[in-house]
Amino acid sequence: MVKCFVVGCSTGYKSAKENYTKVFKPPKEERQFIIWGKKLERSDRKFFRKDHVCSRHFKEEFIIKNSVNGGAPLSRWKLRDDAILTLFLGYKDGVAHLAFLLLLHFKRDKNKQKLTIFL
Repeated sequence: MVKCFVVGCSTGYKSAKENYTKVFKPPKEERQFIIWGKKLERSDRKFFRKDHVCSRHFKEEFIIKNSVNGGAPLSRWKLRDDAILTLFLGYKDGVAHLAFLLLLHFKRDKNKQKLTIFL
């Protein structure tokens, strides 16, 4: 399954609780693609045209779920041409990103029922 590019998003992973989330390719228009890239800036990876972003990061108003004039539901949702990433965009500031990385290194000791940190 295709994974969402946004840091901290579980869409596309086996651990994801929501399997019905739709994913979208980046816009073809260069200006919009650059805007998406700036909003999704990551320190570990660059945003490419092959990457995907899931519907959890867009307001409902940007997602087209039905055919023209409110007709039948679309099996493959679309984004409006002016769609902007606005929701749950990951961890951009240093403190929040550090906290996220620390959470990745927490591991529960099954026998002692306590948390230990592996750095």
